[in-house]
Amino acid sequence: MALIKASRTPFPTAWSGTAVRPQPAVAADSPGAVRAVRAISLLGPVSALAAVALLRDHPGAGALVATAGILLGVPHGGADHLVPFWAAGGRAGWRPVLALLIGYLLTLGLALTAVLAAPRWALAAFLVVSALHFGRGDSVFAAQRAGRSTPSWHDDLLVTAAHGLVVVGLPVAVWPSTSLPLLDQVAPGFSSWAGGWPGLLLALTAGVLSAATLALVARRRWAATAELAALVLLFWLVDPLIAFGAYFALWHGARHVVRLVMLPGPVAGPGVTARTSADLRDGLVRYLRAAALPTAVSVAILAAMWAGRRSTLLSAELSTLIALTAPHLLVIGRLDAVLVRRDRRPASAMQPVPPAPAARPR
Repeated sequence: MALIKASRTPFPTAWSGTAVRPQPAVAADSPGAVRAVRAISLLGPVSALAAVALLRDHPGAGALVATAGILLGVPHGGADHLVPFWAAGGRAGWRPVLALLIGYLLTLGLALTAVLAAPRWALAAFLVVSALHFGRGDSVFAAQRAGRSTPSWHDDLLVTAAHGLVVVGLPVAVWPSTSLPLLDQVAPGFSSWAGGWPGLLLALTAGVLSAATLALVARRRWAATAELAALVLLFWLVDPLIAFGAYFALWHGARHVVRLVMLPGPVAGPGVTARTSADLRDGLVRYLRAAALPTAVSVAILAAMWAGRRSTLLSAELSTLIALTAPHLLVIGRLDAVLVRRDRRPASAMQPVPPAPAARPR
């Protein structure tokens, strides 16, 4: 398999004879990457079963698991300032990174202002965009796991909506006595302001979920169908705080980190996904280094929110999460758009990469 390079953005595809087809996010000849994706894909369902078996009957476990889950899940967005450069397979100069950081912090500041000035509207917007973000993350990861090209928004919109509504809608619709008081801590009076939401969300979730399940079965995507069923069982049967804590850290967060670890690096070359255990190790080290300082800053913001609002740690975490979500969504939306264009680039836009010259004997 030879690497080929695009005339604009340098993302390669697979070359086989005279036909060119898009290279999926996990190449077929990358057993180390495939094993990692499959292992992480099982982490969420396994964590759900563990939550049911170990914590269902423990009083007070919900707040503890949700608090720990959010803290463990926050670092998955810690490398946002470098994701666009990793996606392009190049090194990040300080000027572009600085420009991205300024935009990121401005968006974060606007989101924080919205949380403090109009908490109800900010919370409502957060619930909607979070549903789309969680669903989109599951949809893209499922494509990676199956070796398919990165889907665009409209390709898997129904499945994306189903996953998002299960994660965000079911806790409010099925467990209103637990979810709404917590949301009231973030935005006082939210439960009375959105009094009719539980019934509406339950009907909407049931309709979209049924349609998405039929679509998955029609496409014979059995793994994705089983995963969606496991997600429904998790958020239907388990305390929503336990369910969300396990989902955010071990399902959504862990899968997102795998996506970042497998993005190309300047050493591997533009657009080359992780293919060996060494590639995955290097990608993990790169991610940990990049995420360390931003994660510390996020925890500092959380501490300030907790101290300033004199609320519970969990409600302070949710307020911080609302603010951090806005810039994170913009970065990941850009990443997905780049990957969609890469996977759909026609053969006419590709050029073979010349082989490296042989070393001269000394």
